Amino acid sequence: MNLTKLIAAVVLSVSWAVFAVQPLTAQPLTAVDPELTAQGRSLLQYLHQQQGKGILFGQQHATTKVLSKKLDAQAHSDIASLTGQMPAIYGWDTLSIIQPKPEGDISAAVKAAYRAGGIITISTHFYNPVTGGNFWDTQPAVAQILPGGSVHQKFKAELDQVADWAHQLKADDGSSIPVIFRILHENTGSWFWWGAAQSSPEQYKALYRFIVDYLRLEKGVHNFLYAYSPASGFAGDKAAFAERYPGDAYVDVLGFDDYQHGDTQAWIQSVVATSRTLVEFAKERGKVAALTEFGQGEPNKATAGFYLPLLQALQADPLASQLVYMMTWANFSADHSYVPLSSEPAVRVDDFKAFAAQPYLLMANKLPATLYQQEVDVVPAAEQLVLISPLAWQPVQHKVLVQLKVQSAQPVKQVTVRAQGKSWPLQQQKWYWTTELPLDQLSFQQLPLQLDISAELKNGQRLTEKLPLLPAQPQPDATTLFDPNWSRGFSQRLQQLIAGTGDGVKVEALCAVAKDCLLLAKYKLHPAGHTGLRYMPEQAVPLSADRKLSFYLQPDQKMQRLALELYSAGKAYYYSLDLSQWPVQPGTEFRQGQDVTLELQKFCNQQQCFSGGELSQLALFIHAAAPALANQTLSGQMKLGAIRLQP
Repeated sequence: MNLTKLIAAVVLSVSWAVFAVQPLTAQPLTAVDPELTAQGRSLLQYLHQQQGKGILFGQQHATTKVLSKKLDAQAHSDIASLTGQMPAIYGWDTLSIIQPKPEGDISAAVKAAYRAGGIITISTHFYNPVTGGNFWDTQPAVAQILPGGSVHQKFKAELDQVADWAHQLKADDGSSIPVIFRILHENTGSWFWWGAAQSSPEQYKALYRFIVDYLRLEKGVHNFLYAYSPASGFAGDKAAFAERYPGDAYVDVLGFDDYQHGDTQAWIQSVVATSRTLVEFAKERGKVAALTEFGQGEPNKATAGFYLPLLQALQADPLASQLVYMMTWANFSADHSYVPLSSEPAVRVDDFKAFAAQPYLLMANKLPATLYQQEVDVVPAAEQLVLISPLAWQPVQHKVLVQLKVQSAQPVKQVTVRAQGKSWPLQQQKWYWTTELPLDQLSFQQLPLQLDISAELKNGQRLTEKLPLLPAQPQPDATTLFDPNWSRGFSQRLQQLIAGTGDGVKVEALCAVAKDCLLLAKYKLHPAGHTGLRYMPEQAVPLSADRKLSFYLQPDQKMQRLALELYSAGKAYYYSLDLSQWPVQPGTEFRQGQDVTLELQKFCNQQQCFSGGELSQLALFIHAAAPALANQTLSGQMKLGAIRLQP
């Protein structure tokens, strides 16, 4: 039996009556793409109706990376080999769309999954367009990809391949197959070139928006729903989730990715807490929420259940239970099989079978036959001005191109930018409005320079946005790696220069007077978690091992140790700074501040110590879990001065 027939047999063998789609709601359905295909609109409506009625389950490469074939040559899915059911969600990646397609062509597999009634999602592991390295190459690239950047055209050529693939993705009746397109995921971490240390929130949002606009407006792709899925770490903090959120006009599905680490039960509790925050955020905006990626940290070493307790915990929570789907990663290797094989220990096999048998867990056999057949109208998201360039708090000089999009179904009469009593009209070019702003006609004596932008619609409505800008930063001397004074005293600019990493860090500029600024890091640290700061210079900095690193540091009293990570030529080198004996500053929560000087040659890993090379990243990880506080979520503060190189 071929794959298509097998999937169809599994899906069609079950009555659809129990899971019939509910009547349409009166509230209009909003979509990123007002021209979304009929099948895409029906899928989006189903996801909205499904909230709270069960969680769909899926896997990346469910039918194209099948380890069970080694046990049974006829196996078509590791999930089906274990449970007799195919997944409801099928995940693949642009690594199977953009040449040279290192994960193999997937067009036939996608069409077969859709033919059987499945839901398709595509993630994006774009290679680094600046270096040519893969997605793990963390050389910053976002700024160079944005319009006007050095590799903008190169990146558009890759998007052209995605668009071509979307256009040829046809069902048997000739209709376009809908896809949940998940753009630049896990962006709040720093392990991909589009991460938090490699791009500011404004840069990331601008790139995400550009991808959506280019595919939808320039290339005419209308069979994509768009998903945004950062890494976990925002439980109870919707502001943290919102920091890099591209906006309601650009997202249909909200998600997060979370892989188990440390104690399984503690991790499950954190997933539930994160899911609650995500669902709340989604409901406020008329969106749906999903656990877009999850997996067991060391599945082949499991000694207790994983899948079943996770599902039970999600189902038991009134908010977390409204996730619409959860997807685990691909079975690329038998040494790390996210879905267990029948030959594995019973603790894993029995856990997964019990998980799959739960009524609240929805496999393909529980998808409705009418999934893609509902007649649904969609409306665009609320009107807004979407600023493309320049980015807020960006340093500018000479002339600056002001570019924006008016997100509105209403015709636009005029768009104007005003500053310091002067005004300039913007001209429409395709879907953007642009003008070149002569900065020599404006003054930076008072900072920031604020541009007031307004768009007047034909119905009389006026849309407005404010855009703060800063003057260009003088070239720093060669001995300064990072200086909080580059922020000019504005926390928003400082947050573009250095990123928090891990459980959550909010960065603020703390300035006694102008040009005398420290970085104030307000951190959170969960049990078994990590937190800190990560700095990536715009260009790699050559270092010799005989030099020293110096900076001012004032930790709080909870901090026991600061672990510094120097990243060079693909290798990490570490230095552990003991803070536990630093004197306390009376009457405050801080220890006394000190000037720290560290020899670069004493930064080491398990194999070697640093012997020279180019610095591409510098991270400072906070260790604050004293034994008495090991099971508590901590919050605290740290002050940091300029980081310099000494002879």
